[in-house]
Formats: sequence, structure tokens, C-alpha cells
Amino acid sequence: MCNFCNKSFSLKRILVSHTRTHTNEKPFNCKFCLKSFAEKWTLDLHMRIHTGSKPFPCNFCKKLFSCKQALTRHTRTHTKEKPFKCSYCSKSFSDSSTLYVHTRIHNGEKPNRCNFCSKLFSQKSTLVRHMHIHTKEKPFTCNFCSRSFSNKSNLASHTRYHTGEKPFKCDFCIKSFTQNYELVRHT
Repeated sequence: MCNFCNKSFSLKRILVSHTRTHTNEKPFNCKFCLKSFAEKWTLDLHMRIHTGSKPFPCNFCKKLFSCKQALTRHTRTHTKEKPFKCSYCSKSFSDSSTLYVHTRIHNGEKPNRCNFCSKLFSQKSTLVRHMHIHTKEKPFTCNFCSRSFSNKSNLASHTRYHTGEKPFKCDFCIKSFTQNYELVRHT
């Protein structure tokens, strides 16, 4: 029985493993970096970063992966399987973490706070994009004219002016537009 939370376990090794969640003991150390782990299997998995070992090949495209979970997630890009269903709406997802983040739309959870203005965001990626407002960072540069943008979608939108791509097509006539707002204005 766990001395911290009184949970019972049928095997001593599972109790030992569980106890480490309370004590934060991490006795398994990486010989290449300073990271340490509570479980030997997580150290073994981590070691693949250093060794480059990728023993799990995709049956569809032969891409290699260091862990079975990453392979499973990748395989779903081929099979289009989406086994994780939102309990609030009809959307489905290929991995549980994407579903978890999606549910924040419904429950209003916004755990990511901007250090500059305290604005809250449901996704870390949205916070990172927002931070560019404060830092004035523009890491996305146009290959045609070297103009820089704070986010990738603005760069993609800008690049269409150079390439002439017009992906927004009117359903009522033959006109196409570079930007969605142009199509909306047209209709």
C-alpha cells in the first residue's frame, strides 16, 4: 500500500513505480545529458534520441519512428482513422491530445497566459503567435521579396501575390481570388 495516498497494488514493482510519482525520485540517468527518469523504460525510450534508433517503420511509407506511439499516430495520417470523438460536438480526432485541446473550445479552459498582457489562450501555439505582437518578432520571411511576417499564415497569404495562386473560387462565376476576404467581398 502506498504510504502517501493509501492506494493498493498487487505487485511490488508497480507500488515502487507509483511511489516515485509522490517522491519525484528519478534514479535512471541518461549518460549523454543531464536528464533523469523515474522508470527504466522511459530512459530507454529517451536514449533513442541520442542513438538515433528508430525501430518502428511505417507500413505505408517506410518512415521510421523511435516509439510505437509515434508510429501509431503517424499511421493514422494514411488510414484517416479518427478514433477520438468529442463528447460536445461531432468532431473526431486522430490523437487524444488534439481532442483534449479541442475540448477547451467547449469548456472555456484557457491555461496559457501571456507574460506581457495576461491575455489567456486555449492553445500554446496561439499564445506563441500572440507573443510576436509584444516582441515584434517576425520569423517568417518571404522568399520572393524578403518581407517578414509574425505568423506563417500571413506569409502564405502574402506569397500568393507573388505566385499568382488564386485558391478562392466563386461558386457563381469563373472568378478566383488570392485572398478569402476578396471572395467574400465579391459575393
